[in-house]
Amino acid sequence: ASTKTELADRKLIDRAKRLLMSKKGLAEPEAHRFLQDLAMQRGIRLRDAAGIAQDAPRGSIHTPDANMRGWDGRWRQSRR
Repeated sequence: ASTKTELADRKLIDRAKRLLMSKKGLAEPEAHRFLQDLAMQRGIRLRDAAGIAQDAPRGSIHTPDANMRGWDGRWRQSRR
């Protein structure tokens, strides 16, 4: 990838992290992990997960796995 593309991707990811930090009260490492988890769950690039996080309506940002519950710095598996 070109340097300009990499810089644009980094800026998008940083904006998404700041959004998560302000709206969900996450620390920077937690916000980054949140984006990584979202990307892994959906099978997409981190940049694309950042775009989803920025475009999502307020309070609706979550990973799609129904077995995942809550955020405490990592996703916890529900116990059934």
